[in-house]
Amino acid sequence: MEQVRECRDNGYLLSSRKIGSGAFSKVYLAYATHERMQHNPKLASDLRGKHHAMVAIKIISTAEAPVFSQKFLPREISSLNATYKHLNVGAKV
Repeated sequence: MEQVRECRDNGYLLSSRKIGSGAFSKVYLAYATHERMQHNPKLASDLRGKHHAMVAIKIISTAEAPVFSQKFLPREISSLNATYKHLNVGAKV
């Protein structure tokens, strides 16, 4: 599965547990790797305080929703950045 490899390449272990979904996306439970936390002190601090390494990964199918990905995805990312300023909010294109 391409998403599993991409998440692993970026320091996350994607689980098969789906925790949410929308018209063009799915949200999965994932775990930040030790290497990821070493490279991101803010993430490490947040997860240490929560006593776990669980994160949520939102996977958006740009192939199924080309108009959405061009028009609304930048807005969604901008909105998240405005309301929840965090190093890990962003897009992997």
